[in-house]
Amino acid sequence: MPKNLPPLNSLLAFEAAARHNSFKHAAEELHQTPAAIAYQIKKLEDALSLPLFIRQHKGVELNQDGQSYLKSIQSVLNLLQCETEKLNHSKDQLNLKILTLHAIAEKWLMPRLDHFRQQHAQVDIEISASDNIDCVASGQLAIGFKLGDPQKSNHQVLMPEQIFPVCSPEILDVFSTQTDNLSKIELLVDSHWQQDWPLWLKVNNADPKLEPAKTLKFSLYSMVVDAAVKGMGLAMGHQRLIENELKQGLLVKPFNQSVNLKGYYFLAHAQQPSAQQTLDFIEWIKVQAQIPLG
Repeated sequence: MPKNLPPLNSLLAFEAAARHNSFKHAAEELHQTPAAIAYQIKKLEDALSLPLFIRQHKGVELNQDGQSYLKSIQSVLNLLQCETEKLNHSKDQLNLKILTLHAIAEKWLMPRLDHFRQQHAQVDIEISASDNIDCVASGQLAIGFKLGDPQKSNHQVLMPEQIFPVCSPEILDVFSTQTDNLSKIELLVDSHWQQDWPLWLKVNNADPKLEPAKTLKFSLYSMVVDAAVKGMGLAMGHQRLIENELKQGLLVKPFNQSVNLKGYYFLAHAQQPSAQQTLDFIEWIKVQAQIPLG
């Protein structure tokens, strides 16, 4: 058995706290107290002989070592989850398992899911949100879909996507049509989509290395959107995921330029690839992609 491995509970506490930038929210997710989370993280830092977080009055933030360690821990935990799912799939009696990114689950799927349930009341559904949706076990009836460029033959684009900067109307007067004004304001960044800003700047002939006044990173896109709505800075909007905020006027576009992305695609594995509920769900996504949120 490998030696000098940190306790699993400490790793789970670290991953949750890092993802939420909060001991309190990590405690709620893991059904522990914030003090217990803090103890587990201190235990992990002692084992590593280095700090992983910057403790601030308003919360915690990963330092450089913590950011690097988080990527490794999430990769290991995702692999463990994947292998566990593979072992347990034969006991899974659900008709349909949907595996997707947190952002898509929260901002696109959930506002529409009841429509699918009403049309397919006989189908049992489980939705899992994960940073790694490529790990869909063979033998399961499962669908994963995420943002990106499909490279495999069993991937299919479901709907295109655009990205563009957005902000609260309250801070709109900070901007003109010049992207140089980005250096005057804090940028809100999703840690999993960090290439959004460099891509948008490059396509629009701006300096991809343009330094903002400050940068605030979040591990969940829903947190990025919430921060933008509250006027905390400028976020990169994913059109499919902020339809509601744009419609209600909670977010606006300070610039006219957008960048077209390849879109959202799915990866499906099943014992019966043509299972009707799988096909129904895929077709439902395609139809919903054409309908604005009501």
